[in-house]
Amino acid sequence: MASDLDYEFLTPLDGETPALLFRRMVAREALGRLPVYRLELLRETRLTAVKATDLLGAKVDVKIRVDASSKRYINGYVTRFERGGVVGRYDVYHVVVQPWLWQLTLGADCKIFQNESALDVIKAVFAGYAQAGTVKTSDVSGAKNKRPYTVQYRETDFNFVLRLMEEEGIHFYFTHEKGAHTLVLTDQASTHPTISGSTLRWAPAQLGEQLSEDVVTEWTLTHQLGSLEFASTDYAAEQPTLSLATRASRTVPYGKGPSGLKVFDYPGDFGDVSMDGSPNSRKTVGDAWAQHEVDRYESGRVVAVALSPYRHCSAGVTFSLSDHPDAGGYLVTALDMEVSFSHYEARDSEMEDNFLCRLELVPKATAYRPPAVAQRALVHGPQTATVTGESGDEIMTDQYGRAKVQFHWDRVGKRDQNSSCWLRVSQPWAGKQFGMIALPRVGDEVVVEFLEGNPDRPLITGRVYNGDNKPPYTLPAQATVSGIKTQSSKGGSLSTANELRFDDKNGSEYVWFQAQKDMHSWVKNDQFASVLNNYWGDVTKNYSLTVGGTSSIALSDVVKLQASKDVHLTLGADLYVSTGAALGLSVSDAIAVKGSNSVAVTSAQSMDLKSGQTLQMTATSALSVKGMNVTIEADTQITIKAGAATITLGPAGVTIDGPMVKINCGGGGGSATAAAAASPPSPQAPDAPTKNKDPLASDSGGSGAGS
Repeated sequence: MASDLDYEFLTPLDGETPALLFRRMVAREALGRLPVYRLELLRETRLTAVKATDLLGAKVDVKIRVDASSKRYINGYVTRFERGGVVGRYDVYHVVVQPWLWQLTLGADCKIFQNESALDVIKAVFAGYAQAGTVKTSDVSGAKNKRPYTVQYRETDFNFVLRLMEEEGIHFYFTHEKGAHTLVLTDQASTHPTISGSTLRWAPAQLGEQLSEDVVTEWTLTHQLGSLEFASTDYAAEQPTLSLATRASRTVPYGKGPSGLKVFDYPGDFGDVSMDGSPNSRKTVGDAWAQHEVDRYESGRVVAVALSPYRHCSAGVTFSLSDHPDAGGYLVTALDMEVSFSHYEARDSEMEDNFLCRLELVPKATAYRPPAVAQRALVHGPQTATVTGESGDEIMTDQYGRAKVQFHWDRVGKRDQNSSCWLRVSQPWAGKQFGMIALPRVGDEVVVEFLEGNPDRPLITGRVYNGDNKPPYTLPAQATVSGIKTQSSKGGSLSTANELRFDDKNGSEYVWFQAQKDMHSWVKNDQFASVLNNYWGDVTKNYSLTVGGTSSIALSDVVKLQASKDVHLTLGADLYVSTGAALGLSVSDAIAVKGSNSVAVTSAQSMDLKSGQTLQMTATSALSVKGMNVTIEADTQITIKAGAATITLGPAGVTIDGPMVKINCGGGGGSATAAAAASPPSPQAPDAPTKNKDPLASDSGGSGAGS
């Protein structure tokens, strides 16, 4: 008996007869929307009741007899089960049947997809569901471009895939057969199948007395005005001055309508984060997306609503309307189906068998795009994340100084170089090859914000300390200390760092600067330094200074200079030394003074010249000794020789020898005065410089690098 019925509800519980009898169905199908089939079913009260555990989640079929020789099926899963009410000898059941895609409304995630097309991402989401059915994607011509970075963030899997579809201009519908249904994705109206029979005839008086009556009994065609142009733009950080402006427009045959109905929106969300140097390809994507928006405007311009009893009607099919002033091809964009079947509990004269569809249609030539209804994923405020990199890396960056991160919500990332896209890093100053830069290091916790709240557009805007990465100074004990402290890389430690530190503790203020290795200073003009108290310097090894011009040093007090080895002084011109008092020179070895011209030594009073052994004076030309009194004294002998003449004075007397000797006798000479021994004062050794010590080294908890 069951096989003769126009409608049947087929379940895994069925035996020779259906477990539940079809009584009524109200259904809603629409392109790009999940269909819903609400059924009212009957079961004889005398039979064991069907439980929710028997049917909820089961795959079922609704059989509809189209005519005496053919039938169609609606396939899906029971997503809601309800038992309650009685009609005659039957218990009443209500169930909701939906396709496998409905499962995606129950799952939500936070997940990152990189370098995958929208279709690839959609398929990956579907693959996470064991009951996912067949998906047909061959009707999709676009959505093939690789997206560098696509984020699902706190949204259901269904909203996520629907959002991607809407961005790419894709919509979907289902085809059914017994035991299965197929999800069909398309971005072209021309790919929609034609309804069985291809034509529906305008017959307002026809109520579909025969099951195969392919007619339209009511018809309404609506025209409405809408926006004519959509424009947008975006930003390519790798080419900041490049315009990514896009626009698309349409014309309408309504001369009396207002002109200039334009929509501008920003951002277009097609200027991705890759900074791959090919922004023009992204502009091409933006042009396509702008056209999708205009297609949505056009999809609402001409809309028809029709009633038909034709049992082949479903969303996504096309047909030709005949025998009507609006005759032509139309696409079914949505339908509401109402079916009632009262054969079980009614007398033969009261049996009802009603099937009616309310159809929503657009002209077949329309490049149909359903209205975009998916909620945009938004990040409401900043987040923090951990900087990542390749194994062994301490700093990983690219030519733009970007970094990669692992978000705390990312359960899939491996905390490596693939955990995210490259994120631009905010710096205190970013000019054209000038400014300030400090790159985040692997393991740092950074603050990430999202442009326009879009999770696909992350930007590092700050850094924070945490339980593992603590501040360089002990807090709150050293709360007055601020500064910059780096760490050597690779393999650095807390003690290997460059540091610029300021301590503002009242009465103990200081500035500390440490170069872990070399320090380079380059002054292109003058340098000024003022020290209002002492200046101490300590060079462990060599000190070299080259001055291209004049050097002037004015010293107000004692100068102490000590060298443990030789001091070499070479002058290209004169050397002038002037002292306000004595000049002392003490030499442990020889003194050699040589002048290429004259050497003059003058004393305003006495001058003493003394040698512990021999004193020799030699002049190539003449030697003159002059004074009011000249005394020459020797303990043993004095010899005066000039040419062949000799005078010798000794204990034995005076001997004069020469070719001619002339003597005028006079008085004897007095004794010579001994030269005074030179006794210059010893120079004072320089004071030892005060040791340069890190002030924090003696502070409790200090981490200074000095010693």
